[in-house]
Amino acid sequence: MILTKFSSNTLIRACAVVSMLIGLLYTPSIFNMSLPIVGLGPELTEGQKMAELWGLYAVYGGLGIFLGSFSLNASLTTFGKRLVLSIALISMFLLIVAQFPPLFWWIFVGGAVFSWSSVIGFFLHLFLLFLSIWGTVVIIHSIERLRRS
Repeated sequence: MILTKFSSNTLIRACAVVSMLIGLLYTPSIFNMSLPIVGLGPELTEGQKMAELWGLYAVYGGLGIFLGSFSLNASLTTFGKRLVLSIALISMFLLIVAQFPPLFWWIFVGGAVFSWSSVIGFFLHLFLLFLSIWGTVVIIHSIERLRRS
């Protein structure tokens, strides 16, 4: 099957890197090129604080997932590999769930006032969502292969 052709290491690391890059876009203290959230009035500052908090979680979570993916290469027993893949599966589910609030936010903001930053933000999160779902399918397939062997 073409979906499971790639290794779980590659997809986990790709999701982690994309998560860190998207998180950096929400953190203006790191780079001064954050995605502007356009379309709200006085509640913009509270929304901006939540976006910066989400960005920090995305950066640190992506870094943790990226560093944890190197433990998949360690020559572990079958039980150890299944344990590491199970932890990776949980982190991928958390990464999938973490994309829903920003997707809702970009749809909500994009529906109020059209801006290209809303379109870019929406598609970046949609890309990470599909990449995470793909990684989850490959991890489940890897766990099943380990169970059969």
